[in-house]
Amino acid sequence: MKVRATGLLLVVATLVNCGDKKPMTLFSGRRSFVVTSTLTVTGPAIDCGTGIALGCASDPSIGPASDASTGPAIDGGTGLSPTSQVFTLIVDGDQKTAIWAGASESSTLQPSADGFLLVRSPPILGLGNTPCGQTVYYKDLTVTFDASGGLSGHGSGLVETNNFGDYIHTPVAMSLVGVPDTVPPTLTLTGQNDDPTDPFNGVAVTSSEPLSAAPVLRSAEGDIVPVPANVSGGDLTYEFGGNVLLRYGEQYRVDLSGVSDLAGNAAVDNLTYTTRPPPPLVAPDGFESVTDAMLGDAQVLSDPADPIISGTRSLYIPPVPQGSRVLVALRLAIPPGATTISLAYRTVNADASSPGSAIGYASVGGRLSFGGLPNSSDAPATGVIGGTQVTLGPVTMATMPLPPDATDEIVIHYFVANPSTACAGPGLPTTTFPGLIIDDLRVSVGGDAGTPVDAGAYPTDAGRDADAHD
Repeated sequence: MKVRATGLLLVVATLVNCGDKKPMTLFSGRRSFVVTSTLTVTGPAIDCGTGIALGCASDPSIGPASDASTGPAIDGGTGLSPTSQVFTLIVDGDQKTAIWAGASESSTLQPSADGFLLVRSPPILGLGNTPCGQTVYYKDLTVTFDASGGLSGHGSGLVETNNFGDYIHTPVAMSLVGVPDTVPPTLTLTGQNDDPTDPFNGVAVTSSEPLSAAPVLRSAEGDIVPVPANVSGGDLTYEFGGNVLLRYGEQYRVDLSGVSDLAGNAAVDNLTYTTRPPPPLVAPDGFESVTDAMLGDAQVLSDPADPIISGTRSLYIPPVPQGSRVLVALRLAIPPGATTISLAYRTVNADASSPGSAIGYASVGGRLSFGGLPNSSDAPATGVIGGTQVTLGPVTMATMPLPPDATDEIVIHYFVANPSTACAGPGLPTTTFPGLIIDDLRVSVGGDAGTPVDAGAYPTDAGRDADAHD
């Protein structure tokens, strides 16, 4: 199986001579520090607008452009959340180099009157798995090392928050305190959408500091998700799965054998989890044989007044408001010679600004594929579901080719995680994903199969891929 990783990227910073001064004397050998950076707001937050990403100024630490308006603080109030950041700094006194964990580009440390000044491009240290996707930008950062083995420093910069495409910059001052790194790294395991039990989403292992080697994910059946071929990003996170469907009802273990932090402290091998049971196997009869009122997070429409597409039953996935999520997963048997997945659908409460929908599909162990279910530009009809009036798009047929690595069953997966507005601040837009009515879901021979969307992310799912908010 293949691994998609966004994880460890280190900055190597060289300690250089300043003018004709002699190089500052450092300790011999390599030392590792656990650094706590306390952030203090120094001015009003700036709303940079949609899709600008550091576009308020050419240097993100200078300030807003002339047309940027003063906006809310990044937590929607007057403060900053979170107020600190912890990272690891490794200094080699013999080589006069420094490694900043989690930064994204090389920098230089220049001796100054009161320590070592970070010059050139500032390192970028992500705040980690925060609900707003913050990134801290450091500038004018000076660090010193004391005789007792500690570190201290100070600097300035800003915190950038991506609130669903609206970028907010908050100027901050940094105060750093570092202590020798003598404890093993802390590793946490989460699902890519906060649900490690869903094999479609994959899992993420996040380390508190850089590791000497990448972990490996192993299943009880002997499957190995190998070490990532490349690592990027500054959040020290390794993502397993996400482009391959893992097993249902399977225990997985994160193997940390031989893995340590850069100070030599061994990682503790104690991360295990079990994926959820297999989703229900449905007959290719348009849900006519389903007797329950619910199928996963989906409702089964059966009232004669419901806008059923065909027969006496259809599957209904209600609209997903901000701060909510929905997951519907189904299994279909693949008959011999089958080449196509097909279904009929119509949108519920979609308008011109609504994001489109998509479904994922794969066989266990196979590569994920995705197919779009676009909204229609036709004038909507009206209907009633559960006593509530809704607008309805036209009935549309969608077909997708079976993946070439499909086996005897295919899993159909619909998932939306619509983030909350807890850190969005006043005046920022909210988004509701439209609902779907689905019918006539089947795997068959022939059909006008479309082209699947490349694996990696639901193209319109606000919560499917963290990178969409970074």
